[in-house]
Amino acid sequence: MNNDLKLILTRLQQHFQPRRNTRYWVQIVLDPYDHAFNFFFNQQKRQQRLKSIPLHTITGIDLAALEKIVVALQARFQFTIDYVGFTGLRWPQAQTLIQRKKFWEE
Repeated sequence: MNNDLKLILTRLQQHFQPRRNTRYWVQIVLDPYDHAFNFFFNQQKRQQRLKSIPLHTITGIDLAALEKIVVALQARFQFTIDYVGFTGLRWPQAQTLIQRKKFWEE
């Protein structure tokens, strides 16, 4: 198992506390300026503000390695994964679009 994946999984385990009326999801952001992937854990209780917790930054843009990390994350946790900055990119193995919708700031 990759060290980055181990670190992300342990930090997710630390921050995830199942609570009623709370929405949880993971956000992966492509940072083209630093050539890195940033991982965030987001949680939002009903009628309250969003809390975003930075989990880890993976330097180097390797989509094949990211795909393996995402598959392992989805196998361990069933969180929704939100992708930002991946417009037009495809997974190397599955050949599907990574980000299906484009945000207004992209």
